[in-house]
Amino acid sequence: MVRCLRVRPLGVLIIAVTLMAQIALLGSVVKSAPTEQFTIFPGRGIGPVSLRMTEGQLRQLFPSLVKVSPSGDQQILTIPSLQLAIWFRDNRVNRIRTTNPVHKTLSGFGPGQRNWVAARDSLCQGGSSTASTARGFEVKCPFSGVILEVVADTLAAISVVQAERLAGAEQTPAPEPSIIPPGNTLIVPGQSIGAIFLRMSKKQIKGFWGEPDRVETEGRDRYIYDRFSTTVAFSWSDAVETIRTWNGAMRTKDGLGVGSSWSDVRRVFGPPQDTETRHETILEDLRKRIGFIPPGWEYTVFVEELYHTRGISFIFRRKVRYLGQAEPAVPIGSVEPVTHVTVDKPR
Repeated sequence: MVRCLRVRPLGVLIIAVTLMAQIALLGSVVKSAPTEQFTIFPGRGIGPVSLRMTEGQLRQLFPSLVKVSPSGDQQILTIPSLQLAIWFRDNRVNRIRTTNPVHKTLSGFGPGQRNWVAARDSLCQGGSSTASTARGFEVKCPFSGVILEVVADTLAAISVVQAERLAGAEQTPAPEPSIIPPGNTLIVPGQSIGAIFLRMSKKQIKGFWGEPDRVETEGRDRYIYDRFSTTVAFSWSDAVETIRTWNGAMRTKDGLGVGSSWSDVRRVFGPPQDTETRHETILEDLRKRIGFIPPGWEYTVFVEELYHTRGISFIFRRKVRYLGQAEPAVPIGSVEPVTHVTVDKPR
């Protein structure tokens, strides 16, 4: 015998309203999901697409890349869904151009806006030049590594190129791009870097990233993924305890990562809860090698700013001068950009 389930009209209405609410909530979650890949970094890249990447590295990220006709000695690839065009020379990315209005710099400038003068004043540090084009004109900012294309007083496109060295200024060379790991490239403070989350097991990590390139077993175990420029440290119970990356493609939702400036980190996170400067290791190593430390000796230290309550820390480099045993080291010049990012459990 077949039994029929009777549903009251009021029950149907409640179920329908509930489903509609869940669908609406899901839609809002999708819309509000971090879109780190839409951040423009002058002189570096747009989201996970970095200058000096190879075509192979790009195809790992975007299998649907479309190759268009070569331009002189360069090749051009496009990602139609993201409105990105990528120029290559000698199999290395040397220009990334976007016309997508959702692509924006950390200061909020992007294609489709009419405030191109404000964009020029904000992005073109060290000077700019203007040249006519078929549709309007472009503003080149050689020392920032950005080109603004203006059509009918509207910012039509933004290109990222290699920044030129400003006379008399020190410049840190761009790091060699790392292989993009499977999964996403988002850094979430206190939670994850890419597909690797805190408290994951070794088996789960291998399921996402495969076997590590190296394993350190002194004390607590560490998986070292040289190909992804990331290390994973485990607790005594073999659960992920900390994740550290020096992969330039890994970024927070605010666009912070390797290569970000000290001022950008402070603008987003504020003053750190704690700071560590590694002078002692460097000085002790020099004592062992030459027996003494000459006053006036200059060396580079690593400065780590820790945000304990948020579960993230940023490592910078800074040059200092050693004055003597009883005197502190004196900083020289400005803090260099971020070299590493670490995620751990918030305290």
